[in-house]
Amino acid sequence: MVEYILKPAQGENYHIIHLTACEIDKSLADNIRIKVANCSPSGRAILLARYLVELGEYRAARKYLVSLLSEARENGVIANDISLAGVYSCLGLTYARQGFHGDALRAFKQTLNAQARLEYSNNNALSEIHNNIGLAYVGLGYMDEAEATFDKAVRMQLCEPKSNQQFLASIYSNIGYVHHKQKRYGEAEKAYKNAEKFFKQNTNRITHDALELSLMKAEFLTNYGRLLSVHKSTTSNRHPEDFYNEALKLYKSILSDGDPKLMQTYINIMLAFAQNKSYHEVTKCFKDLTVQKLIEKQEANMFELNSSITQASLSSLYELVGAC
Repeated sequence: MVEYILKPAQGENYHIIHLTACEIDKSLADNIRIKVANCSPSGRAILLARYLVELGEYRAARKYLVSLLSEARENGVIANDISLAGVYSCLGLTYARQGFHGDALRAFKQTLNAQARLEYSNNNALSEIHNNIGLAYVGLGYMDEAEATFDKAVRMQLCEPKSNQQFLASIYSNIGYVHHKQKRYGEAEKAYKNAEKFFKQNTNRITHDALELSLMKAEFLTNYGRLLSVHKSTTSNRHPEDFYNEALKLYKSILSDGDPKLMQTYINIMLAFAQNKSYHEVTKCFKDLTVQKLIEKQEANMFELNSSITQASLSSLYELVGAC
């Protein structure tokens, strides 16, 4: 949670953001603290912005990032620093998380321009940028463009030694999502299995810290579960609810009690139970006190920009439970 943001004092060229870790696993908070301490001043600015984004503080993050870009235009601390690419990248994430995918795409393309100008030989950075551009295309519904961009991101990763391929898990997960959306279920499962393999391997090659990695893995598990709800795996006996429960466990260790991702995961679990005709489990889950509190929270915050739960999705949930 963001407590406050202090403007630069006289003679200083940086903001101070005071964050309070609320309801986040202590090991994750310690990991964040260590990473912040080990960063350069410019890198720390980007890292803090990234955490603002991951914690859902999109307005605060955007305000902070815009101020950094204003300073860069006036030859500030990051004008010719590689962190400039990180500023544009974080700005793109704030737009993407709120559904402004056109704005996100423009920001990610500015990220690519800055990266190419300042450090073109960094294949990991370039593949991450193309991964984000691909996600923006997904948000806009341009699946062919997204698939081509993700394929390009994979090729860039493969230019790195195997010990330094940092984004393959995320990229393959996104490729799986695109195949799923285009109803190429076999190809989607193949991509998700590749992603799972890289998530299970030594995570030292993945640059994300514990918070970022947990969020990324939970999203992967959710998407894999959704695939299995429409496509029976030929090589695994796992069920959609197995993946949803794993995702739920990760989300609970990171997110606040009212986060929309928790509500959506519970909805996914209930849908999976209904699909398996376990109707008693649906009503049991719905009556759970945690779920009821989440529903109340989502109904109160339904029209916030960072809410992924809509009136239609809650109405569908009530219809499902009523039918059970």
